[in-house]
Amino acid sequence: MKREHWISGTAIFFLLLFFCQGLYLVYWHNQAFDEPIHVISGILCWRTGTFQGGIDNPPFLQLLFGLPYKLGLDSYNMVSFDRPIGARVVNVLVGFLLCAAVGLFSYRVHGRLGGLLSLFLITFSPTVVAHSSIATLDVGIALFIVLGMWCIYEGRASDT
Repeated sequence: MKREHWISGTAIFFLLLFFCQGLYLVYWHNQAFDEPIHVISGILCWRTGTFQGGIDNPPFLQLLFGLPYKLGLDSYNMVSFDRPIGARVVNVLVGFLLCAAVGLFSYRVHGRLGGLLSLFLITFSPTVVAHSSIATLDVGIALFIVLGMWCIYEGRASDT
């Protein structure tokens, strides 16, 4: 019983640590090249009701990036080089979900210590931490790939 609490507490610590790293980096990264495209596409879709994104990407994540601006939680100047803080915070939450999904999927496949090791590795992965703190689609697509792999695994496991 004590070991289960220790592992759960460590997993929660890693998830919170990832979230804090992401929030810290949200303010320190300069604007990425494709951030305005994704944010503006999401904002325009919320305003007009039609998706007229400048590039052919799935609109769901761009809608999420535009949500803080739709709700009035943040403002974004489309012609300046302001950092889209609201969209970046949304992407940190998506990265948080990615870490949780990787940890839970690994827990399901490899047990408690395997899940904890996977969660540790993704928490300190420079690629995941860096891409979670800018408003690009990389982390969201990775999340849906992991969720898709998990669904396939569960479907195949239930067939046997």
